[in-house]
Amino acid sequence: MALDPAHDHIPDLQTMDSAMDVIMACVIGIFINLLDFETYRFPIPEEAISDEQRQKFQQDDFNAMTKIDRMACTYVRGLSWSLLEWLTNNIIVLKNDEEIDFGKMIEAYMLDICLALRTYKNRAQSQSIEGAPGCNLESLERQLTRLFMEESPLYSRLRDELDTEREALNFDTIGYTVKYRETARADEDNFSARSMIKLGLNLADTLYYKSIYGDIEEMLNDIDLINGSKQLTYIFLPVID
Repeated sequence: MALDPAHDHIPDLQTMDSAMDVIMACVIGIFINLLDFETYRFPIPEEAISDEQRQKFQQDDFNAMTKIDRMACTYVRGLSWSLLEWLTNNIIVLKNDEEIDFGKMIEAYMLDICLALRTYKNRAQSQSIEGAPGCNLESLERQLTRLFMEESPLYSRLRDELDTEREALNFDTIGYTVKYRETARADEDNFSARSMIKLGLNLADTLYYKSIYGDIEEMLNDIDLINGSKQLTYIFLPVID
C-alpha cells in the first residue's frame, strides 16, 4: 500500500467502499450536464423566446451552458466511462465470496439514480416545490432520456422504466470484497481529446453538436486541429500489491 501522504486522496481499491468512491465520482461525471442548472435554462431571456425558438432549443438540446463548458462536460463524461471500463477490466467484485457481474452492478446503480431523480422531481412538482430555474418534470425527463446513446442497454431500460417509482437507493457494501485481476491493464494510458470526447457523447450532446457543426466527425476533426493532434495523458489508478 502507498505510504506517501501525497497519495492519501487516491482510492486504494482494497475495499468495496473504496471502489464505490470511484464509481460515484464517475457517475457524477456522466450525469454532469443533467446536474448543472444551466442545462435547464435557455440561451436567451425567457421573455424573448418565441414558441418556435423554444421548440428548436428543446429539439437541439440548446441551453445556457457555453460551448466550451459543454465540450468540457463531454470530455469529463468520456473520462468517466473510460475509468469505469478500467475498473471492470481490472478488479473482481465478490459478494459473500461469489463473483458478481461488476458491469451490470454499475449499470443498475445508474438506472436506480435516474429513476430516483425522476421520482423526487415528480413529488416536488406535485407539492409545488421549485428547484433549479427551468427544471420541471418534463425537462428533467427529457435530459434523462438523452443521458445515454440509443445503442446503450441503459437507454432502452430507462425508456421502459421511466415511470417506475424508485427512491430507495441501496449502496450497501456489507459482504462485498474486491481483488485485482492477475492480468491487470497498464497503469498509464494516453488518450486524445478526440477519443475522450467521442466516448463521452450522449444523445443530448449529439443533438447539440449536430445543430452547431452539422456533422460529429467534422467537429472531432476540428478538435484534432485545435489540439495539434496532441495526446492528453490520463493516469489511471495504480495497481497496489
